[in-house]
Amino acid sequence: MKLKIFLKVILFFLIFFVLQFAIGRLLRGDVRSNTRVMMHELHSIDNLDTLFVGASHVYRSVQPDLIDKDLGTHSFVAASANQPLEGSFAIIKEAKLYHPELKNIYVDIDYNLCFNSDDDNVNLKSIYSVSKYLKNSKIKAEYLFSSTPVKFYLNNILEIGKEKITLNPTKNLRTIKAYINGDYWRYIYPIDKKNNEEYMGRGFIAAKKTRKQMLYIASKHPYFEEEAVSEQWIETIFNIIDFCKQEDINLSFISVPESNYFILGTQNYDDFRAFMLNLLNESGCVYYDFNMMKEDLLPLEMADYYDDDHLNVSGSDKFCKAFTNVILTDKQNENHFGIQNSKEKQEHFYGNYCYHNMQDLKLLQQKTIYGFYYEESDDKKCFTLHNINNLPEDCTVYYDYLFEDKNGNVSVLGEKLTDSSFVYPEKSIGKAIIKCYINQDFFTEITHPVYTVWLK
Repeated sequence: MKLKIFLKVILFFLIFFVLQFAIGRLLRGDVRSNTRVMMHELHSIDNLDTLFVGASHVYRSVQPDLIDKDLGTHSFVAASANQPLEGSFAIIKEAKLYHPELKNIYVDIDYNLCFNSDDDNVNLKSIYSVSKYLKNSKIKAEYLFSSTPVKFYLNNILEIGKEKITLNPTKNLRTIKAYINGDYWRYIYPIDKKNNEEYMGRGFIAAKKTRKQMLYIASKHPYFEEEAVSEQWIETIFNIIDFCKQEDINLSFISVPESNYFILGTQNYDDFRAFMLNLLNESGCVYYDFNMMKEDLLPLEMADYYDDDHLNVSGSDKFCKAFTNVILTDKQNENHFGIQNSKEKQEHFYGNYCYHNMQDLKLLQQKTIYGFYYEESDDKKCFTLHNINNLPEDCTVYYDYLFEDKNGNVSVLGEKLTDSSFVYPEKSIGKAIIKCYINQDFFTEITHPVYTVWLK
């Protein structure tokens, strides 16, 4: 009798896991995922000796064809949106497993991804966007259970877990159709006509759109504080260093360029850079921060950006040229860029961001708003907008607050207000629209999605 009950329980769980696996795969909605296509290509490509890992800045900046042409390498970009450093480490281990010839790795250091997050704000979507396509079970398990709090351990195992599926009928029908006609296994990333971008192979996405106005917009205070840096992030840095030493891999850290407004908006980027140099000081690893590169060697303009902190194709062309120039020069001078104040490094890079970059000195002299960061109250009812500026005291910033519901109806919540906080309408689903003025002159318009469902 006990054996019969035991077998029934086993059968129940077996059926459950098979069904949830099948349903989860159908509801992934990832037939148009560039990460899925990129990871398939990473596993199947031949002769890979150079790997770039990081978040979206990397896959929009690094063109393997241009890198390989100048350096004679066989490179690949393994990056995804908001890719955590732990995800990059997992990809590094899997890439080495599939490509024993791997000899050079460049890890992008993203200012925005180094900070602590509490258990309720873990970015599961970015974590799972990597784990879904890792093939080695050991590497996947180590990554998942080191990157998520205990309360998500079951979620890690299930295919139908939080942030693993979509209930969007259009995406699901598209995925099911792709399974049926075989497109899912052809690993083709279609041209994104809406955003004017295209997957070019080996991890690079060519963005052809040009940013019209530079603004820094963030969901949290951008000011760098060393105490806010995640201990796990720091530990992962050293885990990557140790792994590359064990595998005899040449490791370098880089920061791909972001817009001047973005860097100025952080207010104390030099503190972050000093923190990174100090962190890597004893490791022997080189850190190339291309935000610090002299403008005659990397002459980026507004037309070179896709948005406020990502390069488009023209910007990527310039970056790749500057990158290969630095690497070639560095090799000729026996890695002197690893020495913070070496002559070679001073010829290419500024030692201090805000006071040595002449282009930014012009920006600093402009009386303007560099950008905004916003905060939401814990109950999601109140939205507070903060601006980062160098305006004189006699300048006043005014806001018009509007709300557009899901049906496109726009209501005015307030006009020409100096108060930077406002309360959403009840049962709000739509987007907030904020028009900003310096004195009486229109400056910019900001939109922010709103999903509050509270009642008065």
